[in-house]
Amino acid sequence: MREFPVLVSSLMCVASAGAVQSQHLMLADRMNDRVMLFAQADGRLVNANYLTSDTGPLNLITEAIQVEGEIWVSDTFSDAVRRFSLDGQTFVGSIVGPFNPPMRRPEGLAYDGTTVYVACHQIETHGLFASWITKLNPNGTPAGLFTMPDDRHRFDLVSDNGELLVSDEDDQSLDRVSTVTGAVVGRIDAFPQVFGHEPTQVLRLSSGEIALGTTQGLRVYDAAGSLIEEHLGGVRINGVGELGTGELMISLDRSAIALDRATGAERTLATGLSGRLVSEIAGATVCPADVNADGEVTPSDFTAWINEFNKQSPAADQNGDGSVMPDDFTAWIDNFNNGC
Repeated sequence: MREFPVLVSSLMCVASAGAVQSQHLMLADRMNDRVMLFAQADGRLVNANYLTSDTGPLNLITEAIQVEGEIWVSDTFSDAVRRFSLDGQTFVGSIVGPFNPPMRRPEGLAYDGTTVYVACHQIETHGLFASWITKLNPNGTPAGLFTMPDDRHRFDLVSDNGELLVSDEDDQSLDRVSTVTGAVVGRIDAFPQVFGHEPTQVLRLSSGEIALGTTQGLRVYDAAGSLIEEHLGGVRINGVGELGTGELMISLDRSAIALDRATGAERTLATGLSGRLVSEIAGATVCPADVNADGEVTPSDFTAWINEFNKQSPAADQNGDGSVMPDDFTAWIDNFNNGC
């Protein structure tokens, strides 16, 4: 592979608007209290620290979703949903109630363009267990709730043609739920009632198929809900996203990978994380000069650019022409000096 040694005598970083906007995937990193940003096109990590606890309170988060021009994050430990600006730089506020029953341990989030649905953990009232799907307006005010009068634990949910696809940890099932009444209107799948076999994130793919992560691997259903594929048997899948390459982005306990469903091939996207749910974001602000994806623009990104250039990686394409050429070095200097 060609290598072009590049020397630079000095680099001056001046404040300017050098960021660009495009389509990405967000990954909630639970133990590190941050939201990571990946390119949806190929799964490349573009910002490991797109949103962090330095900006606002985050504690054991489960999912981040886009709600209009904001990012909402389920703060599971604090029984709250946190609101941030779309660029992840400003804390807007917290949604904590008052609710009756309380919004306890919010986990999966879904937005259908009108209502935000929050899957909450079960609570005990007068010796009886119940769980709830809390409904919120896009401005953060309460919009009601669905009462689940049993001990079902809804973990994740996704809006789907006027219904919700809901993963039920307690019943160990994937259900269809009415957005009008909250009632289960159909069961897509159920799993063995044994400890450690639970559904996690559910996702309707662009093909119409349904992908479901479980603590025992990945399951894929056709549009009607019939099981057609299984992958990564015995592996705990925490989250699932869809990449433009046709691969699925898989969130694991310590890494994020891309999975080719046809071949079973895996490639690593990021390590050193505690990944949870994956979601799409449009209009995310990224900085092309931040080649090492640490959320800052520093001279260390120059070394990172050389490494990516020698690998002919998309991260080295600084002028956005779809190819990696020596003139991308000049473009990187311009991007660096523009700052982000």
